[in-house]
Amino acid sequence: MRKAWSRFRRGISSGYKIFCEREAYWLDDYALFTALQGEQGASWTKWEPALAHREPDALREAAERLSGECEFIRFCQYVFTCQWQRLHTYAKKRGIRIMGDMPLFVAHDSADVWAHQELFALDVDGAPLKVAGVPPDYFCEDGQLWGNPQYDWAAMEKDGFSWWSARLSRLAKLTDIIRIDHFRGLAAYWEVDAGAETAKEGRWVSGPGHKFFEAVREVLRGAEVVAEDLGVQSPEVENLRRREGLPGMQVLEFSL
Repeated sequence: MRKAWSRFRRGISSGYKIFCEREAYWLDDYALFTALQGEQGASWTKWEPALAHREPDALREAAERLSGECEFIRFCQYVFTCQWQRLHTYAKKRGIRIMGDMPLFVAHDSADVWAHQELFALDVDGAPLKVAGVPPDYFCEDGQLWGNPQYDWAAMEKDGFSWWSARLSRLAKLTDIIRIDHFRGLAAYWEVDAGAETAKEGRWVSGPGHKFFEAVREVLRGAEVVAEDLGVQSPEVENLRRREGLPGMQVLEFSL
């Protein structure tokens, strides 16, 4: 890829420039985050405080210092997008639709969290206050402690769920069907204090529900959406799925 970039940069195409401009809302943060990861060699909470807290002067200086690496990272994303779209077009011509997964939660050590700290349940140093998981069930007696930072849904609602709209809009362009993973978390999610040893110590908290779908309805217009509702679900989850008119999922082996 670096050899390809060294050749490509000699005559950068208009397609690449358009891609960088169109996707700047996520691409710039992702490129800088990835470049800083390589330079700092640690989770973003361990970076220099000015970078971890995204102070404007520090970000500007880092973007200039790492401009070459950031451009290479943008180029990699451009190549992937071009190749993916060719594959997507090939599949469509043959009557094949692609289902894309939309994970409900994201990793703490990610460009998403670093760039949008105000939308997550974090302490002043950026560490998670509350994390995601599921309670004990017939699969695991201790439950599942995933460790993803929980959202600050009140802050997201105040912002009109714009971060979610951007994510869903991007996926809708890449795929034909959107599968919302862990759909039940939009009705109610299992919240565990950061530092807990197991998911047993969590509690159910009401999710954004219908307000979420009202906010993202426009970006999902024309897209087919599927709710991942596998396993035992509560009535509130089923009610939300039906209210939004979304099909659920069935695994045939589970029915045998």
